[in-house]
Amino acid sequence: MEKMVKVFSIQNRTVQCTITPIQDGTLWSCAFDKERSNFLYLGSQRGSVYVYDIRQPDRLLEEFRVGHAQQDYTAVVKICPVEPTSTIPCGGFLVCKLKSVWFYEYTPTQQVESHLLNITGAFTAMSYNPASGLILISVRPTLDKPTTLVLASLEKMNGVFALKTQHTFEGSRVQTVMYRSAQVYLNNADTLVASYQEDAKMLSTWCTNSGRRWLQQLPMGEGILDICPIMTSTPSRTYLAALSESRCRIYRLNGE
Repeated sequence: MEKMVKVFSIQNRTVQCTITPIQDGTLWSCAFDKERSNFLYLGSQRGSVYVYDIRQPDRLLEEFRVGHAQQDYTAVVKICPVEPTSTIPCGGFLVCKLKSVWFYEYTPTQQVESHLLNITGAFTAMSYNPASGLILISVRPTLDKPTTLVLASLEKMNGVFALKTQHTFEGSRVQTVMYRSAQVYLNNADTLVASYQEDAKMLSTWCTNSGRRWLQQLPMGEGILDICPIMTSTPSRTYLAALSESRCRIYRLNGE
């Protein structure tokens, strides 16, 4: 939630450029495009997505006013670039807002078409795995429903994009902060879903092949804000990083 974005060079550990959109005071998310390596997407608090070329950081290339026609001016929680596939030949990017989820598709003429996806709720997080093509969306709990973790694929029927739900998991009944869940694509083509259970103070995983909660549950004394899989060159070794306010824990996943 900053007003400025800094792009760092990993090679020399210096700031390559800074970008400060004048259209909006606060930014919530950012992501690099997969095919257009210099393109940077910035998600704003007022619901727009800005596109910049890091070679010209002072020039705004385009603004997508995501959901404004539907009166959704909520913040952009996450942007996930999507690589070209047989269904999406020119690629695109997914946009998760607090109240809606969208897919923006690039056309052969490099125009962009927006698609409102068929999922409702108050959303807190989203992730996309290009290896499996699966999208994980976290839906905030309500008085009568716990946190819902929806694992879905992006399908196209008659020119219309929609989410096809593969699995739905029930998470914590309490959520006091916006924490992220994660999906872990294993070498046997199975996908694990990992999420922090705030009510039980556990980090839990679900196995999508069986649709059941996996046996590995890790006690957490402090709240987890973000979870990230760590893949290695050894297929049998997969790790999970869990980030809290004060530390980062790394766990070895067993059973893959």
